[in-house]
Amino acid sequence: MKLCIVIASAAMASAITLQPPLGKYGVATSVMELVDTSRNDPYAPKQEHRRIMVSAYYPATSLKNCQPLTVPYMPPATAAVHDTMYADFGISNGTFGSFQLSTCAFNRKDRSRGSTKFPIALFSPGLGNTRLMYGAMAQSFASQGFVVITMDHPYDAAIVEYPDKSIALAANISTDAEIEKNLYVRRQDVSFIINKLHDRSIRQTLFHDIADTKSLNKILMFGHSLGGATAAAAMQTDHRIAAGVNMDGRFFDSSMPNNTSSPFMIMSREGHNITSDPTWAPAWSKFTGTKLFVSLNNFTHGTFTDLPLLADALGTPGSEYEVIGEILGAVEGKRADEIVNGFVGQFFDFVRGVSKDLLPRNMTKEFPEAVVLDKQIRKQCN
Repeated sequence: MKLCIVIASAAMASAITLQPPLGKYGVATSVMELVDTSRNDPYAPKQEHRRIMVSAYYPATSLKNCQPLTVPYMPPATAAVHDTMYADFGISNGTFGSFQLSTCAFNRKDRSRGSTKFPIALFSPGLGNTRLMYGAMAQSFASQGFVVITMDHPYDAAIVEYPDKSIALAANISTDAEIEKNLYVRRQDVSFIINKLHDRSIRQTLFHDIADTKSLNKILMFGHSLGGATAAAAMQTDHRIAAGVNMDGRFFDSSMPNNTSSPFMIMSREGHNITSDPTWAPAWSKFTGTKLFVSLNNFTHGTFTDLPLLADALGTPGSEYEVIGEILGAVEGKRADEIVNGFVGQFFDFVRGVSKDLLPRNMTKEFPEAVVLDKQIRKQCN
């Protein structure tokens, strides 16, 4: 396969730097381990507290004042596991370890000149996925003016790598009953992280405490696949979450046990809709407030991850995407990133009251890939 040859040869380079986002802000990133001493990890082979890795992506400076820094896309053990996971697609050893994010150093002087305080958005990954497989997307979203916190769910992700070099490998979570149990654990993870963000020292360490403190009780949340169901489930029990987005994830019984008036959005791949997914119609009817359902042509389930952006960085031409179309879809990485973050950002801005438009302006012209399947706007009482 031509694509496999391109990928394998490109991976020979010592470093492959992903193109930085072109939003309003230069973005910095940090990593932190948070330990929930109130509960033991139900999946750990021995009794231990739940240990959650998070990454923060946040506006660090104006774009023109960016002092460039490169950071590894993944730590070594995580990168090696992903080389193995994608070996059948021509990924050679060392490929994931060669990726770097192009970030900016935090500029306190630059930040202090502006009065902007940024909203906080949490992100939950799909079942089996590390938070790091969405790092470039999260960085791009942050460049629009959000503090984005991505989280791992230990023993759910294929691998979670901790600062002390210990690792947590995925447990066997595959049946609906096991996933329902996992959703309960994920929901606890989300509330724990929100609790920790109320600690100023945590905010200072993660993102120099540049977020709007009012947003701590109006958290925005989005997620891919099971992460989308996690956003819905967490909204049910933690009312500090003001709005949610599900990126192409099915729902489960515990996702939406009750009606909610909190704003919610579904973004789906082509062909994935209320008719084709029996879990979506019952859940969708329980969102009684502002809601938006958008389908994206030429997207697959994997298009909502960083994989298309990684393929772009490897120099894979768009015409070759059909070779692994089941994973990447037929949309190049930069374009997929523009579409996803454009719609999610606009939805969150509408919910926050900083935009009067639920949909991006000139949507038909600027985003011809998007099809609105359902839309409902309900006035919120603040």
